[in-house]
Amino acid sequence: MAKVSEITKPYFSHDESASQDGKILKMFRDFRKMSKEMSQEELESFVAVGAYGIFWRIVEFMHGNNLLVDDIDVLADDLRIDTKFVKQILDDYDLFHIEDDCYISDRIMRNLNKQQAKSENSRVAVQTRWLLSDFDKNYEDVFGKKPILSSEEIEALKKYSSQIEDLREKLPDLIYTLKGLKFETDTKFIPTANWLLKGNNLLRLYNGEFGKLKHKKTAKEIEEEQKKALEKQAEQSKDEIEFTTQINSIYNKSDAIAFIAKRIPHNADGKLFINPSLKPLCEKFDIIDREIKDFLNEQEEVF
Repeated sequence: MAKVSEITKPYFSHDESASQDGKILKMFRDFRKMSKEMSQEELESFVAVGAYGIFWRIVEFMHGNNLLVDDIDVLADDLRIDTKFVKQILDDYDLFHIEDDCYISDRIMRNLNKQQAKSENSRVAVQTRWLLSDFDKNYEDVFGKKPILSSEEIEALKKYSSQIEDLREKLPDLIYTLKGLKFETDTKFIPTANWLLKGNNLLRLYNGEFGKLKHKKTAKEIEEEQKKALEKQAEQSKDEIEFTTQINSIYNKSDAIAFIAKRIPHNADGKLFINPSLKPLCEKFDIIDREIKDFLNEQEEVF
C-alpha cells in the first residue's frame, strides 16, 4: 500500500494565530504547571518536540511580521524561552536565512504569495459577479429581459472593466443609449447585449463614437425632481399669497399707484408694461397709464 507522501505532497492549512487559540493557551498553562512536577527524564523527552513547537511559533510570527535580526530577544520573551534557543533554530538548520537584516523563509514567502494571489483572485471574482449582476439588472430594466451572454462576451465585459474605471456607474447610460441606437447604413440593425460586447463596440459607445450617451433617470432622480417641483410650487404659492395680501392691504389710490409704479420695469421709450397681476388694482381705483407716468416723472425729479 502506497504512502500518501508517495502519491502527492500532503498539505494542510495552519492558522497564523493558532497559538493564540483559547484552548491552546490553556494547554500551555497546564504544561507549564506540570513541568514543575516532571522528572528529568520526562522533561528531556519534551526537548526535541519543544524545538519543533518553537519552529512553528516562529513561522506563525513571520507570516504576519518582519523578524529583524536584532529583534530575536523580543520574540524569545514572548515565547518565554531563552534567546539562544530561538537563535539556534533560526541559524543552524537552513530553515531560515537573512536578507536585509531580516530572517526570511522561502516556504513562508511562497505561502504569502499564494495568499496574496488567492486574495486578488477572490477580489476579481467578486468584482466580476457584481459587474455581471449590474449588467443583467440594467439590461433587463431597459430591454425587459435578461441578456444571454457567452463565455467570450463575459470575458469581454471583464476586459472593459479594467479599461473603463467607471464602467459600473456608466452601465445604465450605456445600455439606455444602446436601446435607441440606429444606423442609417444598416436599417435592419437590432441593438443587443451581444452586439455591445462584440469587437470594441462598448468602448466606442462609451467614447461617444455613436453619439452622446443618453441618461436614463433613476427612480431617485425622478423623485428628487418631483420634490424640487413641489417645493418650487409651494414657494410660488407663498409668493402669490404674500402678493395678494399686499394688494388687499392697499386702501387708497395714491398708495396703489406707488405700489404699481415700483413694479414696472424701466423702459426707455416711455411705454408702460403693467404685470397682469396688477390689473385688478388698476381697475379697483380706476388708475390710468397717465397717472402712473406722472408718478414716475415726479420720482425722477426728486432723485
